[in-house]
Amino acid sequence: AEYMGEDGTIHQSDRIGKFDTDRTISFIPPDGELILMKYRTQDNVNPPFRVLSPVVREMGRTRVEIEFKVKAEFSSRLFGTNVAITVPCPKNTASCKINTTTGKAKYEAEHHAIVWRIRRFPGGAEFRFTAEVQLISSTSGGNQQWSRPPISMAFQVPMYSALILSLI
Repeated sequence: AEYMGEDGTIHQSDRIGKFDTDRTISFIPPDGELILMKYRTQDNVNPPFRVLSPVVREMGRTRVEIEFKVKAEFSSRLFGTNVAITVPCPKNTASCKINTTTGKAKYEAEHHAIVWRIRRFPGGAEFRFTAEVQLISSTSGGNQQWSRPPISMAFQVPMYSALILSLI
């Protein structure tokens, strides 16, 4: 059986009594892999990456300029892997001229977004992204405003804890 806390679960191999008294997880690992703990929190979270100075300029009806920096907010001893930054574009995007300081970026029409892939992102590093997006001019007369969805990221940072959690 698993222990269910306020907003998480701890594997049955944990000595639950000790967790209840001093918030320490002590366990004897079984053979193979296991999920020791699942939890969800919204307080005291240190995000591993920060999007800095995002600017989106709509240059008339046929061009949008996008620029920002991404900084790794974790130790230089760690690194992010398989980082994918998704930059939404208007649905009427015709083409994109993209510049990045590292990695590869391309417009993916099926997602209406530019996807910037960085294989290895060192801790403390900061990389820049700029794009000039050419739009297909609309002849329908509909001046539908672009909603500017947020930039999103997918990544892995081995050995990084976004919480104040320590493994001893």
